[in-house]
Amino acid sequence: KIEPEDLRAAFFHGVALGLAGERDAAVPLFERVAREGSPHLADESRWYLALVALDRGETAKARGLLEAVAVSSSARASEAARLAERLAE
Repeated sequence: KIEPEDLRAAFFHGVALGLAGERDAAVPLFERVAREGSPHLADESRWYLALVALDRGETAKARGLLEAVAVSSSARASEAARLAERLAE
């Protein structure tokens, strides 16, 4: 599936905001892409949402997002599985 330009732009805008330390502003962008994007881009968005949740101390939310990425075909699947397992301990 080819991403509509606005979803690709939303994803990369979210990444840029996160790198600039503006994670709260990035969340709605990642949430939109997680809902509407192709499986690949949605999984990448879930990964970043999990990192924000961890930063906020929202362990249960982060674990759920990581578990979703862990069962995907994402390149981050194994790393997500390891992090989710550590959060379950």
